[in-house]
Amino acid sequence: MKKNNFFILIALVAVISSCQKQPEASFTTDKSSYMAGEVVRLTNTSMDADSYVWTTPDGQVSTSANVNFTSSDSWGACSKVFKLEAFSKNGKKTDVVTKVVSFTEAIGKVSFWNVTSDNIVNVTINNITKSITGYDQPTNCESFSGCANFSLTYGSYYYTATDGTINWDGIITIDKECQTMQLYSK
Repeated sequence: MKKNNFFILIALVAVISSCQKQPEASFTTDKSSYMAGEVVRLTNTSMDADSYVWTTPDGQVSTSANVNFTSSDSWGACSKVFKLEAFSKNGKKTDVVTKVVSFTEAIGKVSFWNVTSDNIVNVTINNITKSITGYDQPTNCESFSGCANFSLTYGSYYYTATDGTINWDGIITIDKECQTMQLYSK
């Protein structure tokens, strides 16, 4: 009798295990492409899963249902793979999905301006010279006529500027999409 109970118990465990549905791993991203340095919001849309393992392009692992991943500013234009593995309640059934996400270089705009010189001011970064011909402060990063406007990948740059009488130089760090730089008289 004990032997029969043992076989019944084994059969019952097998039946219960087989009743668990096969999970279907899936997820979405909040955008179709990203600028390097942006946060990628990964939303789990898996079906019939009880636990999850995410693997991000930098090799980090997370067991959260959803993940916010901050990409690297230094990636430049590239594609990276995100992976989600979904598990059934007993962990015996699993499904894996990957998604390739595109990144573009992190590019910021900077507008140089000046209100103290009556002359045209020439600003040079990376051997490219642009001129300040007006005296209004920019309020956003649209191409302001009168400002010396540059689009640069994120990083630090040495700049020089001159109006023929006054000279300016320094380092500007591009670390956001839009910034302005006023050249003050020395």
